[in-house]
Amino acid sequence: MLDINLFRTDRGGDPEIIRESQRRRFKDVGLVDKVIELDAEWRQVRYQLDSILREFNILNKEIATLRKSGQNTDQQQEKSKDMKKSIVDAEELEKSVIVTRDKVLCTIGNLVHDSVPCFKDELPRVVPLDMQDPLDMQDPLDMQDPLGMHTCCELSQDTADNVA
Repeated sequence: MLDINLFRTDRGGDPEIIRESQRRRFKDVGLVDKVIELDAEWRQVRYQLDSILREFNILNKEIATLRKSGQNTDQQQEKSKDMKKSIVDAEELEKSVIVTRDKVLCTIGNLVHDSVPCFKDELPRVVPLDMQDPLDMQDPLDMQDPLGMHTCCELSQDTADNVA
């Protein structure tokens, strides 16, 4: 999954790179715009939630100071209960927007590098010149060869026959 910051221009991202990658994959470029739109919606919902939480904290501090001074806090407590309900609603809305955004984000593949040849199908595939056929395996080494390569032991045909 791509990092969401790649879609955010204010965070140094460049959505055009992702669009070009989608074009190279022959996939829908509109998904990039959809992710950007859902991310903007998430940011707005998150800002609203943060605002509610800030007001809630201010109200709780006000209730605490009123209780210390011995004043009635019934009105503030009712407002606090209403704010708790709105906080729960805003958190649920934020979770649903995140899930929707991430579902669309997961459908976008990784970035395609510039060196990767792109074809709609696999038939006209060309092997780059710098790629060679795999090296043919030489004769596999028998048991004595790896031991003989080390200087710690010296095996010859005579000693190999005597060991057995």
